[in-house]
Amino acid sequence: MNPSVATVSPAADALAVPVGTEHWIDTRVSAVIDLAARLRRVSVTADVLRTPRHAGPDAHLRLCLPGADGKVIRPVTAAIDHRSGTAELDLVLVSDDGPATRWARSVRPGDRVRAVLRPGVWSADPRGQLLVADEVGVPALTAILDRIDLAHPEQLSRTHVIVAAADARMVPGLEQWWAPRVGSWHRIRTAPGREGSMVARLLADGGRIGGGRVRVGSVWAAGACDLVAAVSRLAAERWHLSSSDIAATAYRHRADRSA
Repeated sequence: MNPSVATVSPAADALAVPVGTEHWIDTRVSAVIDLAARLRRVSVTADVLRTPRHAGPDAHLRLCLPGADGKVIRPVTAAIDHRSGTAELDLVLVSDDGPATRWARSVRPGDRVRAVLRPGVWSADPRGQLLVADEVGVPALTAILDRIDLAHPEQLSRTHVIVAAADARMVPGLEQWWAPRVGSWHRIRTAPGREGSMVARLLADGGRIGGGRVRVGSVWAAGACDLVAAVSRLAAERWHLSSSDIAATAYRHRADRSA
């Protein structure tokens, strides 16, 4: 199984929202492990995480963190173990000044953090699928590929993947493990903030996807809003997919971020 990573971005990417407008849960940090110089795993526990209905592979937590102007929300993809009620958050630190980065660097076991659990939007499709993610969406992408491999291995050959990443080192081993096993694999190396336009260019030139032979029944996308919007629009225009066949989750409201 390939390691999942989430990206911590600066304060500009966080949403300032009032606490109390959604159903919040209280989680407790159970472990903090440094996997690499810029990769930290934070494990949180809560009783609600034991509920099987939250088993979607692209489930994520929206963390409520302290910011300069009050509380800010930072969505982070989560690998959830329902038996122990634990969610593992693997965070790549790409900024030194944002609230999520400060939290990730300072958090300790026993700390509390409020969160909203979102169960995810992906579902298997025997007709074939296009999966698109930037660095922030990579943890969910990895979990989806793991789920397909475990429950629907015959669908891997009809699964096509696009990864838009500014730095391929932030997704170590992902391409080497999955590229030979799926229908097609495309990694776009792009500057932060240009993920949406670069993916749109690749999709517009459909002949480059799977040798021009791709026929998909559904599309899933996760990452910055511009990327999600571009993929959703082109899925409707190019493959004439209905809204029920387009699943998307935006983890950031702004794609620009400092390193």
